[in-house]
Amino acid sequence: MGRGVLSLEKMDLKDLRLEWEPGDACNIMRITGRITNSNSFDLNHRIHRVFENGQYNVILDLAGLEFINSTGIAILYSLFSRARDNGGKIVVGGLNPFLRNIFSLMEMPAGMDIEETVEDARKHFLT
Repeated sequence: MGRGVLSLEKMDLKDLRLEWEPGDACNIMRITGRITNSNSFDLNHRIHRVFENGQYNVILDLAGLEFINSTGIAILYSLFSRARDNGGKIVVGGLNPFLRNIFSLMEMPAGMDIEETVEDARKHFLT
């Protein structure tokens, strides 16, 4: 699996911004704004670009995500499944109080770790 060299990339959708930064040990995807019915279709079709460089270890920085609907949760679960199916791992690094409450009410997939910060999440990928 070759890894391409990518720079920080951005994608703006209605009320939502995705930024991802490729790395050797893991990619970092920052999601800011709101995941709603008005942008979830486009998000679902574009979020998997984080894997374009062949790296399936990903830190999801959700500190700037203000709102997520049930479709958004399903999209994050699909991201987790795709990473796992390709030998990778998703670690959430950074939750605001709203998301912390939402995630505490849900049963997270086995193997999906949540850390307070992106720096704490990076420790999962240190060798």
